[in-house]
Amino acid sequence: MSRKSTLRDVQKAQTRQRLLEAACHIFNRKGIEAATISDIVARAGASRPTFYLHFQDKREVLHELMSQYFTHAIPLLERFPGPQPTVAELKGWLCDSGSFLEKERELFDLLMQVIGSREPGQPTYGLEAMTIWIQKLGEKAPAFAAAVSKQNPQATARAELLILQIAWATIKMLRDRSDEVTEATLEVVAVALHEFLSDASLGAGKPSAPAGVGVAAT
Repeated sequence: MSRKSTLRDVQKAQTRQRLLEAACHIFNRKGIEAATISDIVARAGASRPTFYLHFQDKREVLHELMSQYFTHAIPLLERFPGPQPTVAELKGWLCDSGSFLEKERELFDLLMQVIGSREPGQPTYGLEAMTIWIQKLGEKAPAFAAAVSKQNPQATARAELLILQIAWATIKMLRDRSDEVTEATLEVVAVALHEFLSDASLGAGKPSAPAGVGVAAT
């Protein structure tokens, strides 16, 4: 590959990422439905033809942004202190989760917007995020592996509720890390995680095999 084509590829990738970042900002500021292609290219300092060289429409942009969020979360999930960590270790990991969301604030806000949307036909990225988290944690802890198998409905239900609790705890950290209620929430969620991971009825299986991470197009 020539130096010229390599440089061209780098510039193309940079333009694509600039369009994605601009779209994320516009989606969060105006809402996904209200945002226009013109808004996005103006923010990115690009043109409409350039946009269409990279994406078909806003839906494809949203899909790639959500894919980026899920991919960025993988290192955090791989640091989960399984299979049977202490409450203190779990609390430390929850704090790491808060730091992750602070770094990925715009993508997380976009995910929350999609989850809260009542628009018909809106992609189910919230459910996909939950599934990915449970799958990756299942590689670290037998209790989550039991939830992945879906042979134990109670394990699956408890795992899903715990993911929601983790999300709420990290949201509270974003709002006010020093608040006493936030600190109590971290403790409560860490204890709930510990009880789930220590449940002998869920620990008979082995952690699940690694699963690929992807977002299904809808």
